[in-house]
Amino acid sequence: MGLRMTAQLITLLRDSVAAAPSDPFLTDLRTERTWTYHDLWLGTCHQAALLMRNGVGPGDRVALLTKNDPVFFPVLFACAMTGSILVPINRDNLPAEIDAVLDDAKPVLVLHDEYTKSAHRTSIAVSWQTHNAPAASPPLDNPPDDVLIIYTSGTTGNAKGVTLTQGNLAAMAKRFVGFYHIRPRQRFLSMLPFYHINAPMITGLVCLAAQAQVYLTDPYGFTNARSIFDMVEANGINILSLTPSIMASLLQVHAQGSIGRLPSLEFCFCGTAPLGESLWRQFETLAGVPVYQGYGLTETTTWATMTPPDGRKRYNTAGIPVGCEVRIVGDQSGEVLIKGDIVMSGYHNKKKLTQKSLQEGWYRSGDVGYLDHEGQLVIIGRTKNIIKRNGVLVHPEVIDECLQRHESVIECCTVGVTDPMLGERVIAACALSHGTTTDLRPHVVAQLSPYMRPDAIVAIHAIPRNPVGKALADKVRDMVSGDAAERVIQSFTRSKISRAPSEQLGEIRKLIQTAILAGTTIPFNGFWGVGHRTEVAEPDRRAVARLCDTRNDMNAALGRKQVRITLLLADVHGRCNRIPNDNIDRYFKEIAALAAENGLQTRRTSALWDAAGLRETDVEAMASDPATIAAWNAFTLKDDFLNQAENRCADPEQAEEFAYRYYCTCLAERPVMTEALTDAIFFTYNAPKFRPIMPELPTVHWHSTKPGTTVKPWFM
Repeated sequence: MGLRMTAQLITLLRDSVAAAPSDPFLTDLRTERTWTYHDLWLGTCHQAALLMRNGVGPGDRVALLTKNDPVFFPVLFACAMTGSILVPINRDNLPAEIDAVLDDAKPVLVLHDEYTKSAHRTSIAVSWQTHNAPAASPPLDNPPDDVLIIYTSGTTGNAKGVTLTQGNLAAMAKRFVGFYHIRPRQRFLSMLPFYHINAPMITGLVCLAAQAQVYLTDPYGFTNARSIFDMVEANGINILSLTPSIMASLLQVHAQGSIGRLPSLEFCFCGTAPLGESLWRQFETLAGVPVYQGYGLTETTTWATMTPPDGRKRYNTAGIPVGCEVRIVGDQSGEVLIKGDIVMSGYHNKKKLTQKSLQEGWYRSGDVGYLDHEGQLVIIGRTKNIIKRNGVLVHPEVIDECLQRHESVIECCTVGVTDPMLGERVIAACALSHGTTTDLRPHVVAQLSPYMRPDAIVAIHAIPRNPVGKALADKVRDMVSGDAAERVIQSFTRSKISRAPSEQLGEIRKLIQTAILAGTTIPFNGFWGVGHRTEVAEPDRRAVARLCDTRNDMNAALGRKQVRITLLLADVHGRCNRIPNDNIDRYFKEIAALAAENGLQTRRTSALWDAAGLRETDVEAMASDPATIAAWNAFTLKDDFLNQAENRCADPEQAEEFAYRYYCTCLAERPVMTEALTDAIFFTYNAPKFRPIMPELPTVHWHSTKPGTTVKPWFM
């Protein structure tokens, strides 16, 4: 099989290479290496030869695990040359998420770029090479046009592969160039991820179509947030492609005001999510240049409507249709339908969904909006997001827009939560810069009709978003409804973990829910005792493994690492039971090492005693108090303490002395532990009847070893 030279994407490439072969196409700011348009052509031919050597043919899928490596572009064009289809995948996804995409796409070849250190087990490395490139062969007859599959979960979490054609990509690139008058050698900064359509399109193919230049850096994040405008100044960047979340972040980074004049910067694009007027205007003031937003989806190859770069620009619309038709289902407002050569060919492996979404050439966007008197599109919500409360339809985006006008609201997302009486309750989740949600209620009352007001406003540390900044409504709903907290409860109360049901699940649930919304650690603390062993044994390893399984199950229920388990190494109890100090230290050093290997924390109880000013002499004074002696004689668990003491001490006649001393130790440290571990969840291997001498904390009862085993690991 030979290389093919056909289709619109390859034509676009050939035209640009012919027009500006020695002009720079892409500069990687991380390596300071630049490739020309001729280099892009040679790299494309080289990658096409690589694909063919590995048996890739027309219609085959080629997966690329990527973190914004320049090789993305020659691989994409190589797929266009060979009639195959590129499937870019986020290299930072969990292995199970990567496998799910691979299982659906079924690529014949999996590649990983040079920025992907932890490659998938089935992938091979690929890099941009320009030497020994083969010559192009004549085109194939009737080649397939599909060239790119972008997997997107949108705001609902159901991943689906959007199949785009060479015609889609070429048409969209030309529309941008023409509408925004992109010129040769204009410089774009690329900092959005390549596994979504925005970056490859706006800071890739648009540049190619105009013979402009791409400056590439890592996807925007904490590590490069403060240096973005420095990159603009140092490299003479003319155009930025942003998202609302990036704009909000940059405003926070530069909260003191102006960033200074950036003479090279001409304007910015903003997409992937709705851009509110307040944020829009604030960022334009900061950057000193206009921002143009667009409306579209992966299914429309990015923007179907665009903000005009002239006097028609408005802050309350998503612009005008460009090179496509937009129709509204309904007399005034309704679902937005889009038709034209930018609309996808369909969803990969989802015929029914494709038939439902594409009807007579019209793509049903799922967005609700209207065209105003100037023909500009106004988006007011999502059909899937509409909340039905007591039979009345509520658009959450209207509530979000209202809340975002309040000075303390950084970001917000309103969702509907199932309610047996109302059908759905309306809950607005807000990340605040200062103040509390109580401060927001007068603002909402003043600006929204009663039927539009949320039933509750809750504070959240941050709105969960996908890598290109879209709010994940399902995750927000999961967090604010308490469903996520309930899954955590279920993960540690099932039979193989729980020894006895907790009597305080309400308190535990509240602690977990508070941590989920605040984005803070969920701490579990429990005693780890010491017997006569001086080294770790198999029961210890099984107990630690069980705790790790429990922690991992809870984190899986949350979808993030948020649970911390701390072993309270009870050295004070050991000394109380006359265990030699050397034995205690050797054993606990090994337990601490075992815990650290498994990601568990450790803390000596003696450190908590010292911090509280509690001494063993205080225990001795308590033991001689007649009131304590009387309480011991009336203690309902006295026989249990005596039985345990008989098992621990060599001389049975000393059992009561041991038991009483241990009783006094537990009583003395109980308030200390309660105060030191406030807001933590206590776990224990003891039965609920021992609660009177344990810290007064919400408590769960977990097995320590195999199911059915009730002995503590350190006493086996």
